[in-house]
Amino acid sequence: PDSVPALVGDAVTGDDVRRGLWALAERAANDGYASAHAALGPGALTALEALLPRLERRGYRFVTLAETSR
Repeated sequence: PDSVPALVGDAVTGDDVRRGLWALAERAANDGYASAHAALGPGALTALEALLPRLERRGYRFVTLAETSR
């Protein structure tokens, strides 16, 4: 859907991905959930590896699309 933000690794910098992840976390805090898709390029992977543990420590939970369809 149009409302799902994209976190695209090769087209943006790691800083763009980090900003997108924090915005997504804020959206999840406000709405109770949030979803996004990401191309797993080097910039996205680096940002995800750095930020996902920090967000998990704050109580956010992450699942893959495959996990949501079980």
